[in-house]
Amino acid sequence: MMQCEFCGAGTRTILSFESVPPLQNRFFSTRQEAGNFPLVPLEIGLCECCGHIHVGKESVVEFDESYNNEQGGSKIASAHIADVVEHLTTHLSDRGAKIVEIGCGRGEFLGMLAQRGYTDIRGYDPVAGGQSEYISNTYWKGASDSDIDLFVLRHTLEEIPDLHSFVEEVAASLSPQGRVYCEITSADRVAAQFDAFSIYPECSNIFSLKSLTLLFRKFGIELEAVWSFFDGHWVGYLGRKIPASRGEEDWNGRLERIAAKVRAAAQPAVLWGGGGRGGNMLSFCKIDTSLIEHVVDVNPAKQGMYIPPYGQLVISPDQLKDVRPGTVFVASEKYLPEIIGQVPEGCDIQVLD
Repeated sequence: MMQCEFCGAGTRTILSFESVPPLQNRFFSTRQEAGNFPLVPLEIGLCECCGHIHVGKESVVEFDESYNNEQGGSKIASAHIADVVEHLTTHLSDRGAKIVEIGCGRGEFLGMLAQRGYTDIRGYDPVAGGQSEYISNTYWKGASDSDIDLFVLRHTLEEIPDLHSFVEEVAASLSPQGRVYCEITSADRVAAQFDAFSIYPECSNIFSLKSLTLLFRKFGIELEAVWSFFDGHWVGYLGRKIPASRGEEDWNGRLERIAAKVRAAAQPAVLWGGGGRGGNMLSFCKIDTSLIEHVVDVNPAKQGMYIPPYGQLVISPDQLKDVRPGTVFVASEKYLPEIIGQVPEGCDIQVLD
């Protein structure tokens, strides 16, 4: 049994193939060329603890212009990208912020940012074909970029073979308040639905929200917000570099920071978790019903009741659609994987920590 590199627990093999194409979305001009594409063995393991899916293979395939994972022409795909841009620009209002996207494809995402007035944007992708003045048809070299305010990885991190070195470079390239947006196919959803077809051989990892959070935290990046897309099949993770000042934070400073986070959130805001931790957050941080009016809890015995001292009403997850929250705050991060699938799509989910 292999050991998970993210949480240290054991993994078990769930799929094994003797010969499959090492690269999906690779197209050929003739049937003969396609039939001669070399095949490789593949072994896929699932971590029993954090839900990460490990993709084991013998070799790494280089990407070039013959690779095409674009969904150009799809209104649904374009609407999704526009939705992501809307979320991220809410968190990054400075139009002069330095933004870098790795694996940018032909640049639809960056183009939408340019239309919104962002001026310092750059994309890297060996499959891009040099179709834009702000896209380089090359792999990103970490040492060449610094002070990045937003680093974007949409369905790219899964394909990085030397993962820890890459994320270390990403973290080192961020500005003091820099952020990382990482969009993934959710391993939690893949495992729950036995969805083997969403495990691409070119990937080395299929992340769960937990394994992704553990990875970034190792390099000083903490979860700031998360979004669910396509009924939880895709997850958007927004992480932020942990400020140096946080190391000097005291007990009262932490409470003040959490209260300020709630005050700044998109309204209406709700808190997920009516247990002791959630109750303490409301009480200790003086978060009254003007900031949070509803608390979500899965325990039917709590639903319809009120939490002291401010009297927030406890509701069920199904009632969220009636509240239509702008922000869902989560009292305990360990429940995030099951919460994200129950929150209305596109809602800003933030951990209170």
